[in-house]
Amino acid sequence: MQEEGISYRTAESIAAANDRADKTWKPDFDSTGGTSATFLNFFGPKIRDSTVTRFKLFMVSSFVLLNLLNLCTLPFRPRQLSATWTYPFNLTEQPSEATLSLITSTLSSHYPNLQSITLSVLPPVFFRTSALSVEQHSLLGYSSKWLSGFLEGWTRRVGDPVISKWIVIVLCVSMGLNAWLLNAARHGAMQPMQLPAVKPNQVKSPENPTEGHPGQQNGDAKAIPPITSPFTLDESESDDEAKHLTELKKSTRRVRSVSECMEILSAGRPQDLVDEEVISLAIQKKIPLYALEKTLKDLERAVKIRRAAISRESVTMTLETSGLPYKRYDYGRVMGACCENVIGYVPVPVGIAGPCIIDGEEFYLPMATTEGCLVASTMRGAKAVNVGGGISTALLHDAMTRGPCVRFPTAMRAAVAKKWLDSEEGFKVVKKAFDSTSRFARLQSLKTNMAGNRLFIRFAAFTGDGMGMNMISKGVEYALSVMSNEGGFGDMQIVSLSGNFCTDKKPAAVNWIEGRGKTVVAEAFVPANVVRSVLKSSVDEMIQLNTEKNLIGSAIAGSIGGNNAHAANLVTAVFIATGQDPAQNVESSSCMTLIDKRYIHTSTNIANLGLELMEISISQ
Repeated sequence: MQEEGISYRTAESIAAANDRADKTWKPDFDSTGGTSATFLNFFGPKIRDSTVTRFKLFMVSSFVLLNLLNLCTLPFRPRQLSATWTYPFNLTEQPSEATLSLITSTLSSHYPNLQSITLSVLPPVFFRTSALSVEQHSLLGYSSKWLSGFLEGWTRRVGDPVISKWIVIVLCVSMGLNAWLLNAARHGAMQPMQLPAVKPNQVKSPENPTEGHPGQQNGDAKAIPPITSPFTLDESESDDEAKHLTELKKSTRRVRSVSECMEILSAGRPQDLVDEEVISLAIQKKIPLYALEKTLKDLERAVKIRRAAISRESVTMTLETSGLPYKRYDYGRVMGACCENVIGYVPVPVGIAGPCIIDGEEFYLPMATTEGCLVASTMRGAKAVNVGGGISTALLHDAMTRGPCVRFPTAMRAAVAKKWLDSEEGFKVVKKAFDSTSRFARLQSLKTNMAGNRLFIRFAAFTGDGMGMNMISKGVEYALSVMSNEGGFGDMQIVSLSGNFCTDKKPAAVNWIEGRGKTVVAEAFVPANVVRSVLKSSVDEMIQLNTEKNLIGSAIAGSIGGNNAHAANLVTAVFIATGQDPAQNVESSSCMTLIDKRYIHTSTNIANLGLELMEISISQ
């Protein structure tokens, strides 16, 4: 402080005055969020501790009181007599009798009620002004006369009883207004009067000043860390503003105890609970995390509460403040359908590749991916094959599979069951039971294999336009039940509905040989000039690359059906964009790429037409 030009004693006095002001001046917050100031706050919170301010207040009050008293006594004052005339004689000479008579008549005309007039003429008294005063008057000249006239006029106007009182009132109002403005400016610079951001878990109870959270009050739960993420909202939407105001009012409430919250919840009024109270109940296992939607009847709020509860119980405590979005999403399409314990959603960019001519029709392929150049490379491939007439396809096989595992007491008993399933009679019984469980699922074939006393049965069924994993699982379960009861295999024990003989989402030779889902062969022709201009290569180089990479390289790696570049990459992007299971890209990667050279015969020569691309793939 001394380095800044303030002495130690001055700084100490200022600090002491601030301490007294903090103890004596405590603004009361009203319901509207403002402060209810007292009369003393008008002139500053430190009026009790400042002698100068007390003196100013006393002087102003006295001044106002005296002028009010003067104004109130104005009607009761007596009128003063006044007369004005000019002297018709020179004061330096003795007046004559004519002059005295003139004065007497003048007084009689002004005061007719007077009975007699006695006039005494005193000898004149002569005064001499100093030389300095004469010089001053001579120097002022016209300016002195104008100034004296202005001051006389102003004095006469101010002296008016009514105008003077209004001047006093205006001065008092001005003083009060300036005092209020100075007081507001001083507090705005020293200690701004702003409501602090009240966090829900820091709200104190009037009954218990140490109460901050139900878990801390009861002592049966650990303290929950405060919310650090701001309440984000879209200022442009009126419904969001109303929701924000509602939550802001709720956040200023006292956080009630667990017992009070459970009573409100039991009464069917979850909307009366603030978020902090619901989070506390979820952390203390009073509300299961998976049941928040059912309990709160508000899907988006349930997601928000679940994020906060999981975040505060985790090690990193970052989920609540993470950038994972959760607002403005139709969770009604999710709950009970395709995901549980939802904490948000992940936006994935969706691109469009095409048009691509397939079987004579143009198609645009939606691709959801974060891999750069995937959509661009697909566009370039579509451009190349469209020049040669597009892609021609043929569906070779269409059957979804499920391979349960069953156990018998002995291997011989398992062999009897295998023989019965392979027979026409056994197939009819199983097919009838399987087809009765769905309007679309139709059993096409059964393939069996044994491993000791364990029997693996591969059901292959047509499932319509859907992938059909759920409908085929339902059909397999009922078919095994009929086999156990009506087929006479009551000693059969079902180990698993899926014994990996399907095979689902795993590379397997059985899928490569038998097929799983849709098996398709696709063919396209690319002219040689397009190979050079678009693909930046040549026909011979493309054939050599495919042989050495896709065929020989995959054989060296021991790949099962992986004789391609990256077929699953494109199919997975389409799966994500259309809401399919991207894990099925394992089967979709079972693809073989073959490239041949074709020629066209003319009357003059044999010209190189280009490439014939053939792919045989298995996909869902």
